[in-house]
Amino acid sequence: MQAIEPPAGAVVMSGLNFNPYFPGTGIAMARVLYDGLVDYEDGTPATTSQMAKDVVEFLNWAAEPEMDERKKMGWKVMAIGLTLFGLSVWVKRYKWSTIKTRKLVYNPPMSKADLNPSSPRPEVRMESTKRQS
Repeated sequence: MQAIEPPAGAVVMSGLNFNPYFPGTGIAMARVLYDGLVDYEDGTPATTSQMAKDVVEFLNWAAEPEMDERKKMGWKVMAIGLTLFGLSVWVKRYKWSTIKTRKLVYNPPMSKADLNPSSPRPEVRMESTKRQS
């Protein structure tokens, strides 16, 4: 196992190993991952960063084994939500358009003479002539 050499000016006490990510840069635990530790079947180079990535992916899977199922369920929820949103937009635009474009006009109440000017009743005709003068 090969230890990382500390850079110039970094002081590491005896019995400790250099770790640039640890506060004080000295840690008692020896380096666990180093180049060439494993052989990948597909020929991937066994670098320290590749093995660290593999360890992180495994720990993520071990912590949340149902993550793939949740992602599939999330896509289904998004598809249904998008469909319902589209349907609600359609209902709003086409079903409510007659209500939203309705024109309301106020017609004041009309008198009896205005309703029937050729009425034979004299009181109705008199009211209509009073209004015209």
